[in-house]
Amino acid sequence: MLTLEFDSEIPAFLSAVTPALETKPAIHSFMLSLAKGVHDRGQKASLLVRGLGNGGLLEIAGLQTDPLRPMSVSLANPDTAKSLAQELQSHIPSLSGVIGPLPTVEAFAETWSKHRNCGTKLITNLRLFLLESVTPPRAPSGSWREANSNDENLIVQWFIEFGIVRLRTLSILNSAGDLWA
Repeated sequence: MLTLEFDSEIPAFLSAVTPALETKPAIHSFMLSLAKGVHDRGQKASLLVRGLGNGGLLEIAGLQTDPLRPMSVSLANPDTAKSLAQELQSHIPSLSGVIGPLPTVEAFAETWSKHRNCGTKLITNLRLFLLESVTPPRAPSGSWREANSNDENLIVQWFIEFGIVRLRTLSILNSAGDLWA
């Protein structure tokens, strides 16, 4: 059984959820940063919800900064996400969307849409990649030194050539309509 607790202030919400969410920082840094940013700008969130399981442990958290924006949810097992969607039915009139880890979002959206008799549509699916090793770049030939007054002509030549290449790039982008809107 999932028990919902609603917070009215972001600091109280963060105090309650941060210890649990920081155990998986790669997954939850967006939600935590979003909440902190909204608070730092002096704004309020429209929805701050915590789903607590047996023993009062946090199983899922939800944050919506504005009713017109999607709700951000934390990682949770599909059954917990479904319970959150079902329990929220009586607390919020509508939801513009949900963002978070894909299995959580899919389970939430399935239950929400079934109860609201509406469809769902995956708009964006972002992935996290784990960097396991770094291959340092090959060292350039020669050695470095600080530029001096004897290098002035070479520096000007490089600056002009770089500018010409950059202007060509901007011209190509501009002609494609991608630069100036």
